[in-house]
This record gives sequence, C-alpha cells and structure tokens, in this order.
Amino acid sequence: GLPTIEVAGFREMSMEPHDGLVEYTRERVSVESSIGRVTVLGTGLTIKRMNRERITVAGTLTAVELQGGGHG
Repeated sequence: GLPTIEVAGFREMSMEPHDGLVEYTRERVSVESSIGRVTVLGTGLTIKRMNRERITVAGTLTAVELQGGGHG
C-alpha cells in the first residue's frame, strides 16, 4: 500500500513501508517508496532505526521532499 510518513517537529521523520535507502549523508537522506523518492534535508542527520519495513531519520530537519514516479 501507500507509505505513511510521520514528522515529529523538526527532529525526526519516520516512514513505512519503504523500498530501500538511496542516499545517506549528514545533510540528505533519500529513500525509495511505492510513490517515488522521499528525501529528508537537514543537518546532523542520522538513521535512528531501519528495518525492512520502517526507517526513522533523526537530526535537525529543514525539509521533506517528495518526488513522484514510484511504482505504486
């Protein structure tokens, strides 16, 4: 189904389900999903948790971008 994205203030973003990590730096984390690519921008970003279903990115978030083109 469609992914669920939860944003907790400017500190944390979680998404489930996801289709894998595409890019991971301290300023940008990109994840594939059924609706396209989801990119978190910010500073001091870390992957707090990640398993086959859910990913949680923590740090100081400045933006969450959605790029369509997924396979769902």
